[in-house]
Amino acid sequence: MKFVSIKNLISILWILNILVACVVFSIASKINFADARGYLLMAESINHGKFSSWYLLSDYYPEILRTPGYPLFICLLKHINSSDFFIKVIQLCFYFLSLFLGVKILDKITSHNKVASAIFLSLTLVNIQLPFYAGFIGSDSMNIFFVILFIYILIVKEKNYKNAILLGLAGGVAFQLRPAFIFFPFLLLSISFLFYRANSKYFLIQLFVFALTLLPFSFWNLNNHGVFKPTPLEGGGGVAHLGFWSFKLPKNYTEHFQWGNNTGNDLLNPFYFTNNERTNFKNEYEKEWKSIVDSIKPNLSHKDSININIMKSNPSIFVVYNSKFTIAREKLLWQKLTEHAKDEPYFYFKTRIYTFCRVYFTGINADNLAEAHSVKDKMKIIYPFIITFFSVFIGLLFFFIFILKNKFKVNEELVYIFFLCLYFGAVHIPFAIQGRFTVPVHLLVFILDAYLIAYIFKKINKNKEALN
Repeated sequence: MKFVSIKNLISILWILNILVACVVFSIASKINFADARGYLLMAESINHGKFSSWYLLSDYYPEILRTPGYPLFICLLKHINSSDFFIKVIQLCFYFLSLFLGVKILDKITSHNKVASAIFLSLTLVNIQLPFYAGFIGSDSMNIFFVILFIYILIVKEKNYKNAILLGLAGGVAFQLRPAFIFFPFLLLSISFLFYRANSKYFLIQLFVFALTLLPFSFWNLNNHGVFKPTPLEGGGGVAHLGFWSFKLPKNYTEHFQWGNNTGNDLLNPFYFTNNERTNFKNEYEKEWKSIVDSIKPNLSHKDSININIMKSNPSIFVVYNSKFTIAREKLLWQKLTEHAKDEPYFYFKTRIYTFCRVYFTGINADNLAEAHSVKDKMKIIYPFIITFFSVFIGLLFFFIFILKNKFKVNEELVYIFFLCLYFGAVHIPFAIQGRFTVPVHLLVFILDAYLIAYIFKKINKNKEALN
């Protein structure tokens, strides 16, 4: 007996999604996000013809850590309304638009299978981490939108020259919001050439347009830092270097050499070392960092030292260094990482495999769990792990099995979505673990989950009909 039609169920799920998202958004918008102050200052600097979170210094340093996409977004909205909350509300609206695009993508790949849409909206309803990011001054929420917009144009829109240009532009914005996107348009062309050669021109055009979007910031880096590169000057080396050491350092250790990252105490960490071993590793780590800093100190002037002390007195904003110092530090960090990987290849390989898997779900902080006494408080800590582990990681794993079972003979659209989801995990393999790395593709994983579950239901019903 049907208690509610599928059409009414979808309407109810939409209402619930909106209500839950608004509640989660309200909670998140009251939290002071660590990156917010820096982003707001970068946005303000654009109004002064600069790009830096420290543009107020008399001898300011051009930005070395961020791409300009999100600061530009903030800057534009600030001209409409100066309130930070206004920015967050707009991000929430873009989140709802992302859900709408997700349903449209599912309609296309399932031929309007409403069961798949209901499953997708059920998954988004319980994955509250997505609207949570809308409540932050941070690039994640807008990146979610432009990644799914990229897939929407790719899958739903006709493959003509106009849409190829739009696809390249959407990819360009996604990159400016999060540089990790940089290699996917190239991968997309490779996939299309290997499997779907009929659309190669379309993908060549999107790649050409995407490449053009990389040029302005590349030239900006050349003019301000003397290096022609599309990505920020700083970041990769430090996060990759910490990615190696983080498994060895003491639990809840905070480094004081770059961004003040904390190793945390993840209950899921499978790599065991005694406290004495971790203390010894900490000493090695700090000795290595000191040797790096000492070797590049000649790149800092007396004026730099004064500015650095000023910046360090404002811990809510990352310290920015001059170009020569930053380039030298990045080079040495990558060099040290390469040496460690060569010296301990098996350990490094194990940690990279774990990192690839782990970025698809949220960890469990062992200290917070131990301090939580009520069932409600414990569930608040465990819930993010449970929901992301099963709906994102396990969902993606099951879809991979589905593809293997069908020998990759599945819809072209599904292949593109699947590879983008895998790409976001693969591109972050060298770095220290952050669950938010794959947040931009969570909605895409839910599309794959919904497709697969609806496919199984359909197959079961067909088998039942055959038996009858």
